[in-house]
Amino acid sequence: MRKARLLIALALLLGGLAVVSAPAQAQPSWAPDGGATFNVPKPWGAKAERYRIVEKVDRAIRNARPGSTVLATTYLMDRWDTTEALIDACRRGVKVRVILDESIYGRPAKKLIKYLNADNRVQTRKVEVKKLVKPAKGKKGKKAGKKGKRNKPTYKTVTKTKRLPARTGRCNGLRPDKRAAVVKRVKKKFEAEQERKAERRAAKAKRAKAKADKRADRRTDKAKKKRGSKKAKEAREKRQKRWAEKWAKMSKAERRKWKADKRKERLRKKEARAERAEKKAQQRKAKAKKRKAKARAELAKRTRKAIRRAARPQTRQIPYGKAKRMARADLSSKASWGPDGSYVKMCKNACRSAHGAMHSKFYLFSETGRARNVVMVSSSNLNKGGANLGWNDMWTMRSAPKSFRLYRKQHRKMTREKIGTKRGFTFKEKGTKSRFYPRIQGDKRKDPVMAELEQITCRTSVPVKTRPDAQGKKATKGKKGDKAKKGDKAKKGDKAKKGKKGKKKVAMKKVATKVHVSMFWWSGKRGERLAGQLVRLGKKGCDVKVNLGAPSRKVITRLRIAAKRGRLELWDSRHDLWGDELPDVRSHQKLVLVKGGYGKDRMTTRVFTGSMNWTGGALQFSDENTLMLTASSAYRAYLANWKKVRRKSRYVAG
Repeated sequence: MRKARLLIALALLLGGLAVVSAPAQAQPSWAPDGGATFNVPKPWGAKAERYRIVEKVDRAIRNARPGSTVLATTYLMDRWDTTEALIDACRRGVKVRVILDESIYGRPAKKLIKYLNADNRVQTRKVEVKKLVKPAKGKKGKKAGKKGKRNKPTYKTVTKTKRLPARTGRCNGLRPDKRAAVVKRVKKKFEAEQERKAERRAAKAKRAKAKADKRADRRTDKAKKKRGSKKAKEAREKRQKRWAEKWAKMSKAERRKWKADKRKERLRKKEARAERAEKKAQQRKAKAKKRKAKARAELAKRTRKAIRRAARPQTRQIPYGKAKRMARADLSSKASWGPDGSYVKMCKNACRSAHGAMHSKFYLFSETGRARNVVMVSSSNLNKGGANLGWNDMWTMRSAPKSFRLYRKQHRKMTREKIGTKRGFTFKEKGTKSRFYPRIQGDKRKDPVMAELEQITCRTSVPVKTRPDAQGKKATKGKKGDKAKKGDKAKKGDKAKKGKKGKKKVAMKKVATKVHVSMFWWSGKRGERLAGQLVRLGKKGCDVKVNLGAPSRKVITRLRIAAKRGRLELWDSRHDLWGDELPDVRSHQKLVLVKGGYGKDRMTTRVFTGSMNWTGGALQFSDENTLMLTASSAYRAYLANWKKVRRKSRYVAG
């Protein structure tokens, strides 16, 4: 019986261990919000506002479901929260694949490399085996020298490379077989300890029972001796005599009442004894339950401690130098990703060219919460500086299978370090256009950004807004109180012609196309050409407004001169917070907003965002990604944010 109880307790303990040691599960009811997300840096934004973009990415990582895939590319990463979220996701069974720039040396990045790349090494050993060169021929039983003679097979010894099992398990943890061995060892030791404790408790209870029985025997003997004395007998006889006299004087009704009272008293005492026994049983049960819970927690604690102690050498055996070499190693084949399917890749210079940097910023989730095929394109890195000291933006696309598939394809090409092409890569889906760089040895005159700016038409025709007059007729919008009269002529520049069937067309008027720019790094010959294009657009009649982040001296000089001549309006987002005459807070966005004539459209909206700065290296050497949005809701959200940044910027000229 005791063994059966012990087995039940151990089963409960193992169940509790599974609950305690299980990692945090994703929340299936949550889903990331689609659309635009913006942060507010210091000193204007609270912590939640500053980390709005990064926390959204972190929450999507924490809610990634087991078996799904998380792909990320970032230029900088120094946040422990993001690192822990990625490691926890890997431990849940999520395939985590991260590409970092080679200039990242922070401790969070080091830890991420150690944990995700621990099982990426393919260990081999050379062994000698026999290889069959010439098989046996002929039939058995024939004599030598005859036609049917059987020749013996010929072998030779060759050296073959044999693949060994990985030293570590998922995410730098213990291998399943080693972990099972540790759990089994701890469980066996704990079972033996629990058996010894149970034996000690049983022996203690036996001794206590023997002692209580001895005391009861002594009390019984003492009571018997006292009752047998002469004095006790005389007192007993006197009591009996008094009770007999009292009973004789009692009536029948009094006797019945006395008997009923006695029965009630006996019943009350019996119930009290049962209640005390039940209370003691409950106390024993609660004590046993508490003891089991304590044992369950103790077993879980010991198991975790033993696993950590066993896994500690796994962390030490992969120092950062080796981890970084593994991050820079060839990860083109899936076999090199290890059993967890996760890795951190660091390219030498850019991943798809021999120069530049890995500057892309996109985050992909095959399944996070209730959402699938989630693509996040941002100007923000996963670092503290981008949250605290820079204005950034991010656009989230949900249920975008084509975008997810092609972004994942580009991520794989970056992992394989496949050299880019002259044209880069561009695709469209649901009112968006994504473009990837670099354009290796491409023609500088065929700059995609320049081509997009050249499609802007500065003067475009739009319908004149009308309002009904008192008689129910429609009149052109004028000053307040004016009414349209018969025979009134349209204003200069308006159109009111008749078509082939004699129908009157809607009156049109000319408006200026609005162009808003917010650019971080803006330098070099390419930056000067793009600045010149903005000046030409302003000269043609476009309403151009520019907010600067980190321009070169030549670019800001040219823009300032154009602003003083009335070609455009200019603001500077840089702020010196600590009085060291250096810019601390500024816009980190790479943003162009267009409303008006664009290409063949007379009135449309365009939003251009992403990670690409207006420099020559970003076009031809660095890994970059840009996103174009056509939705009017996206334009309104980005325009509101642009105006918010402008209110915190310094007016230069215009």
